[in-house]
Amino acid sequence: MRSAIVLSGLATGLATIRGLAEGSIPTFLVTFKDKDLAEFSRFSKVVRFKNDLTNEVNFIEELITFSTSFDEKPVIYPSSDSQALLLAKYENRLRDHLLFSSNSCKKLESIIHKDNLYLLAQNKVPLIPSINSPTLAKLEQWSNKFTGPYFLKPFYEGIAGATFLEKNIQLENQTELLDFAKEKGLSSIVIQQLLTGGDDFIFDCYGYCDRDGNIVVQATHRRIRQLSPDYGTTCFGEIPANLAHNGDQTIMKLSKTLLSGMNYHGIFAIEWLQDKKTGDFFLIDFNARSFSSISHLTDCGLNLPLLAFQELSGNDYEPLLQRSKLKHKYWMNFTRDFGSFLLKNKAGKLGLLTWFCSILKCRCFAIWKLSDPLPALYQFTLLAKLIWKRIWS
Repeated sequence: MRSAIVLSGLATGLATIRGLAEGSIPTFLVTFKDKDLAEFSRFSKVVRFKNDLTNEVNFIEELITFSTSFDEKPVIYPSSDSQALLLAKYENRLRDHLLFSSNSCKKLESIIHKDNLYLLAQNKVPLIPSINSPTLAKLEQWSNKFTGPYFLKPFYEGIAGATFLEKNIQLENQTELLDFAKEKGLSSIVIQQLLTGGDDFIFDCYGYCDRDGNIVVQATHRRIRQLSPDYGTTCFGEIPANLAHNGDQTIMKLSKTLLSGMNYHGIFAIEWLQDKKTGDFFLIDFNARSFSSISHLTDCGLNLPLLAFQELSGNDYEPLLQRSKLKHKYWMNFTRDFGSFLLKNKAGKLGLLTWFCSILKCRCFAIWKLSDPLPALYQFTLLAKLIWKRIWS
């Protein structure tokens, strides 16, 4: 039977493994460090590589050597942008040994790099006013036209050479922006005008495109809470988004417009911001791979990792689509949401009772799963140690 290889990716890798387990797919987790959260899952075998992505040539050789131990080409799943780009970069070497989405490195760079994505999306979908790695003079001219606050983020998370390692930074006005640029520079950074969106006004369109670039399936997701609050990764969400005034259809239509002519192949998660003042939607980001809340989608009835496995293997995936009518569910990454709660509670934006009631609404969780409890037990152990250390200090 054909197997799957999931590259290390904490919650994203764990969600991918669990999705494949629903199809009884033999799965191997490739990890590069001790105590990867996903390695505690009972649904995969752990393979620890000597090389990680910082030594990409040796990593690719080790990956090829491992893949030759299978009777049939395994399907491989990246869990991060850098992993997806690496597979595409070495596509010619890997195609004889592995199955993965048929996107060239050039195509992925045009999607994953936010500066390239916004150029690609021009005249297709609404965009937030932005500028990429400008000179100080150009930044001053741009910020005279577009007033603060501003939002700064790397071209993609983990990109080498970026000015800062944090996923996102907010600056309140032009003075702060120019001072930041003078002190640290803006290498590989996108600067955007900050619109009135944030938690409960950030949405995702999840789905899959076949090798001809056709959208096979789509679903909507609302980010009710994020960490960092308003600007980070989903920690409490809802599928489907259930927007008023046919908002779900609007998001899916915009996503289809963005994907048209792109000939993209594979799992996608396209992020949209809804302006609180106008109700208009604006493109934020494009994840060309599995994503951390893909387990939410699986629990609602649409298993993208398994669908990808079937399509890449040349098998009939129609039965999966016929069973994919979405059930409405709330989802939480408890540890991350606890962090979001602490920050919002301190700011007077979220009370303990309201937060507790939101936990009770959830029917699926990022890490906790009754049939696969060890990852959650490991995570709660780490959380308990952290709380105890803070109390003790």
